[in-house]
Amino acid sequence: MTEGIATALIGAGQAVLVALLATVGIYLGRLNGKVNRVRDDAAVTREHVANDHVAPDGTPINLRQEQDERHAANEAKLNTIIGRLDNTDKAIGGIRDQIRLLTDADNILSHRLNTLDERTQPRNTIDRKEPP
Repeated sequence: MTEGIATALIGAGQAVLVALLATVGIYLGRLNGKVNRVRDDAAVTREHVANDHVAPDGTPINLRQEQDERHAANEAKLNTIIGRLDNTDKAIGGIRDQIRLLTDADNILSHRLNTLDERTQPRNTIDRKEPP
């Protein structure tokens, strides 16, 4: 290989290497920007979820454990409310049944009363004489 060809190959290799390094540099620059944004977001998130809760005795409270305990307590209260609502629905159903029975009994008594009234009303008869 002649010296000119070797020089040309080295020059071309250098040009490719410089282009490749520039591309990697641009990519790493963009990646570094993304890494910085993730780091900043993580710092903000960490600040928002920092656990400064302490028990009355001063021991730190685990945030997840505290949420789980509150969730369980709320679930128990909600189940109690749902149970009471179910009982209330049953009680209301019973009251409606009683109202239906009372309404039926009232209708029967009203019909009997009307029938009795019709029987006791004075009748206009032909034989009835008017006093002079």
